[in-house]
Amino acid sequence: MAGAGKNVLQENIISKTETSGNELPTEPKKMAIRRQNPIFSINAEAEKLIAKKEESDMAKEEKELPNEEFTKHDFLRLWNEFLEKIKNHNRPAFNVLQTAEWEINKSNDIVLSFDSESMAIEFENLREQFVIFFRENLNNYYIQVLKKVKDEASDKKHIKSRRDIFNEMAEKNENLLRLQKIFDLDIDNTPRYF
Repeated sequence: MAGAGKNVLQENIISKTETSGNELPTEPKKMAIRRQNPIFSINAEAEKLIAKKEESDMAKEEKELPNEEFTKHDFLRLWNEFLEKIKNHNRPAFNVLQTAEWEINKSNDIVLSFDSESMAIEFENLREQFVIFFRENLNNYYIQVLKKVKDEASDKKHIKSRRDIFNEMAEKNENLLRLQKIFDLDIDNTPRYF
């Protein structure tokens, strides 16, 4: 059969030969039959069965996972150990976690507070490694890691202008204002190098 595996339209002729007493035989009727690929696939069914078995195995394993209690002291010890572990391998993540504030809520979830949204995004690159490390070392596989971004952090200025720096220094030492007038210093512009 040419074109096997494709939908093939094949016409079969079916003739009606039964007649009753007064009826004449009718003309043969043409009927279209469409052949299709089989919907049932052994590979697809095998994959479905394997996936179902894995899901049920995972559900059984979750019921059997340890859920030991831990203290803030235990967590703090592991927190410092984790920071040392990533210090030389992932410097941006280390900086983010070093400045993050943490707390453990009543359901033993770890809540991390970040100063900015970009810091929280940087943490997401490390989240899986972080969760696995604490679950294994605290022997508690039900720990969740929650994150939040502080609202008041958006009001802080992280980068100060030259004028801001000069004004802060002038508040501490008024002689800077006199020197600025004497030498006609332009604090706002960048210095020119000749």
